[in-house]
Amino acid sequence: MSLIFTRRAQNSDVDKIVQILQDAITFLKKNGSTQWQSGYPNRETVEEDIEKQVAWVLTVDNEVAGYAAVVIGKDPNYAKIDGEWKNNVDTYATIHRIAVASQFRGMHLTQLFLSNIISLTYA
Repeated sequence: MSLIFTRRAQNSDVDKIVQILQDAITFLKKNGSTQWQSGYPNRETVEEDIEKQVAWVLTVDNEVAGYAAVVIGKDPNYAKIDGEWKNNVDTYATIHRIAVASQFRGMHLTQLFLSNIISLTYA
């Protein structure tokens, strides 16, 4: 049985995270999606996420298998949405840039990753 857990991303994870995101970008393009096709997310994005301590990785047997950025509290992206963000009172978390490495596709790890993120942010 594999050891699977979620932890904060570290600077030493950046290369692997960038590869995971690049694989996701390629996958999205191949499937006709326009999401992430403009040079975002990139290495700089990941480095900023780590600096802001919003970067998380899913590991399988100590190998980085997934990535997500989790913003707890007011998300600056919601300040500029079309319309109005109605909740300015309750604390909330938003998950951005979630992706799982191509070699782990089909293993249902995203469900576990999301569950871990929710548990960690709730705690």
